[in-house]
Amino acid sequence: MNKLLLTIPAIALSLGASAQLELGGKAGFNYHFQSVTAGDDAPAGSEDPKAYDGPGFHVGAFASIDLSDRLLLRPELLYSTRSSEESISSSITLAGTTTTIEADARQTLSYLELPIMLGYRLNDRFSLHAGPALGFLTGSKLTVNGTQSVTADGETITTSLDTEDTSTEGLNTLEVAGVFGLGYRLDNGLDLGLRYWRGFTTLEEEADLVKTHQNLVQVSVGYAFMR
Repeated sequence: MNKLLLTIPAIALSLGASAQLELGGKAGFNYHFQSVTAGDDAPAGSEDPKAYDGPGFHVGAFASIDLSDRLLLRPELLYSTRSSEESISSSITLAGTTTTIEADARQTLSYLELPIMLGYRLNDRFSLHAGPALGFLTGSKLTVNGTQSVTADGETITTSLDTEDTSTEGLNTLEVAGVFGLGYRLDNGLDLGLRYWRGFTTLEEEADLVKTHQNLVQVSVGYAFMR
């Protein structure tokens, strides 16, 4: 991975020797939503698991290399976060004892994203971008905040369920995705972007029971400081 990240600037600079090159930075908002289906080994007749969504952000750098008057190559390297939130409410009674759980769970995933897109300029302001992308999982944080109440013989005992887990065990550390979007360039050099990211690989390392594909809508503002 380190060799790959070091190679990208070298390619951009070598291409820039014979073509117009722009370098810049960008940041923006992520809206993360999941596509979840039952895995191949899920019990017959199982309903698809529920999908969750949440906000995030991204920040990083981009290069834009003119291939012709209309075509351009645009590699990017972004640090990106994706979150999903779930409210948990359950109550089970066994042998006269009732256990009730009320909690909120939030998972935040951190990625290094590497989209490499081919762009087409519709005019001086608008451009379309599409291409493959890789996502390298760098961290996961699952927090659960809530309570557990146990009622037996008319007496209720309530305890806290506040926990935090930062393990990435069981998660796929490499995501293969496709991206496409629209760019808009202002006269002052600001670069506005709207993009859709579709993950082709599953979030789970082994998706026998559940298959989760990640999707992102990204809105960004960038600036080309070298052009």
